[in-house]
Amino acid sequence: MYAAGIQLILFMKHAATSTINKITAKAIHSFVQHLPAGKSVLLLLLASALLSGCFLHYYKTNTTEQVSTTVMEKLVNTDKYFIVHFPDKIMGLQNVKLANDRLQAELVALPKEHSYYTAPVVNEANKMKAKYQQQTLVEVHLYLSAPADASHTFVTLPLSNIKRLDVYELDAKATKSNRILSIAGVTIGAWVVFTVILLIVNPPVFF
Repeated sequence: MYAAGIQLILFMKHAATSTINKITAKAIHSFVQHLPAGKSVLLLLLASALLSGCFLHYYKTNTTEQVSTTVMEKLVNTDKYFIVHFPDKIMGLQNVKLANDRLQAELVALPKEHSYYTAPVVNEANKMKAKYQQQTLVEVHLYLSAPADASHTFVTLPLSNIKRLDVYELDAKATKSNRILSIAGVTIGAWVVFTVILLIVNPPVFF
């Protein structure tokens, strides 16, 4: 009696699974058949959706409102690109020097390669494209309260006037986590795409 009950349960489970699979296959096939641009559009959209959030890189801002001479001296003496944020514009700095707690530099138009990530979210992981990583991770952003003087191409900025300092750095933890999730997502996604291709090549027959 017990064995018969087990067999009945297994039979019902198999029947239910088979029915669900047929319904799912029928729904997918029906969707493919009704696509206005054809079956290839489905695969393109599916692949784009699966890969859109994969293998992203992230940076962090290391934001501080306390700008010390020691920190600024270290930044000036390393290979960094300085960007100054005025209330009315954002500009680049060239030939940056530090003297008597004052930052001295030439004001220049912000180069395009340093203009992609000028509005980050503070203290959170910020996305960046891998192709921009090299130039982004050398950026130092200075935020001022006073507007820019259009008549000057050379500035002297007392460190006390800098209300915020961002030093961009790779967010290794967020980048690694996304990589792990991406590998899992691509693996599952490849299985989904393969299944859809099989349904397109060999449409299921329903009775």
